[in-house]
Formats: sequence, structure tokens, C-alpha cells
Amino acid sequence: MKNKVILIIPYFGQFPSLYEAWEKSALKQSDWIDFLILTDAHFIGRKNIKIINITFEDLKKNIESFFHENNLIQFPYDLVNFKPAYGEIFNKMIIGYNYWGYGDLDCVYGNLKSFVFPGVRKGYQKIGDFGHFTLFKNNKFMNSLYRLKTKNSPDFLTFVKKHSEKNHLKEYIAFDETAGIDIKTTDMGIDTYIPKNFCLDINPFKLPLFFKKSPIIYIKILETQIIAFFADGIVTEFGYVHYQKRNLILKLKQKVVYPFFITSTSIEYSEAKIRDNNFFPNLIERILFSWSIAKKSSKNRHGLPFLSLIIFVRNFKRYGI
Repeated sequence: MKNKVILIIPYFGQFPSLYEAWEKSALKQSDWIDFLILTDAHFIGRKNIKIINITFEDLKKNIESFFHENNLIQFPYDLVNFKPAYGEIFNKMIIGYNYWGYGDLDCVYGNLKSFVFPGVRKGYQKIGDFGHFTLFKNNKFMNSLYRLKTKNSPDFLTFVKKHSEKNHLKEYIAFDETAGIDIKTTDMGIDTYIPKNFCLDINPFKLPLFFKKSPIIYIKILETQIIAFFADGIVTEFGYVHYQKRNLILKLKQKVVYPFFITSTSIEYSEAKIRDNNFFPNLIERILFSWSIAKKSSKNRHGLPFLSLIIFVRNFKRYGI
């Protein structure tokens, strides 16, 4: 087997608006990652992207049969709780791989290998700590880690029954990150390799692009690089971008080609246009972005209202249409 890593991604319903961008970036990883997508959508596998056509109901039955339980899964999003269990649920599909993991389709990858491989070479048992990209060493211990009882972590099946999408419509707590599997790795003393600047995880609850508390003007996507241009002038390369819950509009062209640029609501092909401050599609977004910069500006550390207003007006003009 050529590739050392397999990423398992069940996905049901309409694919993200930027699936083509995900696909292009996934194909660039063909020398080391295989992607396995279980879906009811009619897509054809390509190179290192393998498609298994299955309905949500059939996958639900298979997983519930594996655990000898009924009604563990109500909606497709409930599958996120089972991500850390994929090593056992899909054990036949990960044979021969050094690492297995899980991911999402609302991502675009850059030079993942340069970020991940230092952890692989050092033999880390776990790489990454997000539900949209985490790898586990393919061995019996790590594959069954999710169900081991530890001091501070919840019992897996008890957690699944309690924290379903049906029971938590306002705040969904999932087992694939800090509420579940991360606690178990900590309790067991398992070191997790988290590369610096690995994930550009975009805040889904703010209209402008934000990474943590830092506003971003745009993200440049090259064939092997993800580069973020922050409002304060900092330029940083990331391993991948997770643009969660954004329905980005593909402008000008029918297909995604490199290089392209992610703004807060769209995919653009003209960096000059963005730099000429024409990237805000509406007045509301322009106001929100300008005000967000004013609030966190280093020139206004004491939060003086009149200074905030001056900075706001300046940026409103700068980032205008």
C-alpha cells in the first residue's frame, strides 16, 4: 500500500458549496493520504478519493449493530460522536495504514504533509485535535481508546445517548474533540502532536472572517499553500482552512482553479480586486468588519469611544466598495 494515512468522512445531504475546492486540495495529498467518503450523493472516486455509496439509514443500522444498541443515531450530525470509534467500526477499511483519522468536507488543504509529518516521524499516537482533522496511530490500543474508562472522561455510550443533536439543539457537544476523546488522551498520558499554525479555523458566528479574535481580509489558496492576510498586516501560512457553516459563492468562473481567494462570503480570482478594497458585498458586512478592527486595535487599548469611532471611520473607508 502506497499511502500511510486514511481519512474517513461520512457525509449525507447536499455537499458543501466548495466541495470542488476540497477535492482539488485532497488530490494534492495523493502521495500520502487516502480519503474515504461514505455518502448517498452520486460522486465518482478519483485517485486517492474513494467513494462508498451508502444511505444514512444503512450506515446508522451498521453502527448501531456494531454497538448492539438501538436509537443511538437520529440525524447525520450525530455521526460526529462516533468519529473516534471509526478505527473499530471501519476496521477492515484501515488495514495496512499506519494512521487513520477523520475529517470534514468544508475544508481546503494546503501543504498538509509539511505540518503533519514531523509528528509521524516521531511516532506520535495522535496528531491534531479537531473534529475536522485528527489522526490516530493504527493499533489496537488507539483504535479502542474511545471506549476505555478513564478518571475524567465520560463513558462513550452514555455520552452518545445524552448528547445527541435531538437533545442539544442550541449547543451541540461532541465526543470527537475536547468533550470526549481529548479528555481520554490526557488521562492516559498520550501526547498529541499539534503543529503550529496547522488549522485556520474560521469563526462561523461572525460575518467577517475571524481566526480566534483576529480579523482576516482574505485567504489566498495556492496549489500547495494556504496563506491568510490579517487586517493588522500579518501574513501567515496554515496547513488547512476550515470555513465551517459558510455558503461561499463561486464568482466569475464555473470551476475552481488556482490561485483563488476566500473572502467572507465568496471565492474570488482577482487579488488586485481584493486589495483595491472591493471585497465586501454589502454595507452591513463592511460595518461589522470595520467595527471589529476598531474594537481590537492596539491604538485603542483603553477602549475610548471617540478613538474607536475614528478608527472605525478610517477602516470603513479603507474597506469600502
